[in-house]
Amino acid sequence: MPYYKKRFATSIGKGVEHFAQLLKRVAAEAGSSMRAQTIVFISDGADWLDHMRERLFPVSAHSGLVHASEHLWNCGKAIFGENETASVREWVEPLREMLWNGMAEAVCERLLFEAKRRPRVQTPIIELHNYYKSRLDKMRYPHFRRMGFFIGSGAVESAHKYLVQARLKQAGMKWTIDGASAIIRLRQMLYDGSWDRQWGRSAA
Repeated sequence: MPYYKKRFATSIGKGVEHFAQLLKRVAAEAGSSMRAQTIVFISDGADWLDHMRERLFPVSAHSGLVHASEHLWNCGKAIFGENETASVREWVEPLREMLWNGMAEAVCERLLFEAKRRPRVQTPIIELHNYYKSRLDKMRYPHFRRMGFFIGSGAVESAHKYLVQARLKQAGMKWTIDGASAIIRLRQMLYDGSWDRQWGRSAA
């Protein structure tokens, strides 16, 4: 028997506010406004998503280690070069381990030291420092793990692949916004278990 717990909010070409309202409705249907004791909001850390979280789910926890690590790797490549894989890994891995262990403030201090040490490439280091410094409350990874929260966005990215990309990005395909939105809506009903319910409602 299928195990349906996922709900999807999808929006193409209709703006942030349209997506925000869809997300709010889907979250409410899943119990965010009544049954949920804790809400966890996982994103790539973009400011517009953070603003949405604060507006829609002000008491939610916010985590996302994968994207924090990606920013770290990108900074390492900016310092050592795209082809210096070994040097980048040697620089990144201790800092990533510190993030994993909840030492984000110590990582920020280390980045300031690195910026002074490497003046020629200090711009990406300072940018990374500022990015982390403004998100320390979202990088309490040991606490999130103890609470049983996801700290990566793998489930969201996986859903995007099978819900959207697997259908819309096949060879030679071209879509209008309305056409893409319609087919994604059908796939959404199929994957979240609401297909029969929605068609029954339409027939009635």
